[in-house]
Amino acid sequence: MAHIIKDSIHKDIKVTNLERTVIDSPPMQRLRRIKQLGMTSLVYPSATHTRFEHSLGAMHIAGNLCKSFGFSGEDTTYVRMAALLHDIGHFPFSHILDENSHLMGGKGHAKLGAEKITTELSNILLENKLDPKKVAKIATGKGKLGSILSGGIDADKMDYLVRDARFTGVAYGMVDLTRLYYTAKFNGSLAFDYKALRNIESVVVSRFMMFQSVYLHPTIRSADAMLIRAVENALVKNVFSPKDLTNMDDTDLISALRQNKKKTGPFIEALDSRNLYKIACEITGKDIDVQLRKKLEALDADPKKQRLVSNALAAKLGLLNEQVLINIFSMKSLEPVKIVRNNKTFKLFELSSFCRSIMDQEKESMSVLVCVPEKCMKKAKKAKDVLVELI
Repeated sequence: MAHIIKDSIHKDIKVTNLERTVIDSPPMQRLRRIKQLGMTSLVYPSATHTRFEHSLGAMHIAGNLCKSFGFSGEDTTYVRMAALLHDIGHFPFSHILDENSHLMGGKGHAKLGAEKITTELSNILLENKLDPKKVAKIATGKGKLGSILSGGIDADKMDYLVRDARFTGVAYGMVDLTRLYYTAKFNGSLAFDYKALRNIESVVVSRFMMFQSVYLHPTIRSADAMLIRAVENALVKNVFSPKDLTNMDDTDLISALRQNKKKTGPFIEALDSRNLYKIACEITGKDIDVQLRKKLEALDADPKKQRLVSNALAAKLGLLNEQVLINIFSMKSLEPVKIVRNNKTFKLFELSSFCRSIMDQEKESMSVLVCVPEKCMKKAKKAKDVLVELI
């Protein structure tokens, strides 16, 4: 028996009895309380949508792709289930902490999600003759079916680009999903017919513009940096453990930080009142040569060193350690997108000079922010030069 869930993007999402059972399980219900875009609602007030609704949307899109491929019932069941559970391992506030997975012992949400599928949800899956390990494999983008959920253009991106654009109110995420369904092909991995090239280009543009206008917004990154520092302090002071974080939702985390604000610093009160740190300086791709890029990439990969540099910068500027936050972001290159033309398979950049241009811009998208309280802006006016010297 199919059940219908109403969705703001896809309208009617049909779910099976098994999918409904999984949806009603505690690990899935936890996603209702984890915002899709973390602290973004501090800048875009309507961006309060959750990982839960995105997971439903990804499942819906994955099912439509499977229908286009003419998949068997078994393959479709596995792909839809993997899409439903692909974000099950997310931490509170989604990617903010995931991108700093050192806080959780080096495990990102994908690995933790696979663990949850094969432990917390294994009984439900086994009772319905599904192999939890196979579901986890597909959910993490592995195996022949994994590309449907993890690739240059996949069910995950096809949902979150449209959903994030809708709920932030920006106009960049318009994607013709129906056209993508009809032109999708599967020959060992997800590909698209050449006649969908313009649609594919629109997805690439949407992704690039969403990064520039939303995901990389300086104010949002400042709020992210404040939350990350508060969590770092909480872990050092044993307010909670990395294991605790894997089962928390947004409310749990904020409550724990509020109750222990003397141990975690001034950040939670500032976030609650939207008294966000200001951008003292920004180092962008235009300012970064090859040598500096390598140093910044190394700094980004070494959280302990980054904290030492942040503290040294604070000392040089005459500020307290907690008054200086560094945020480093480098946009990940788009994974390969396969295009089929005259029965031959090409990579997207081989056929689209337009996409090559965008990909080249992505390579230069590294950005480093130094964030300080507003009252410290005068002292931080030389932050850029001092930071480069310290690196």
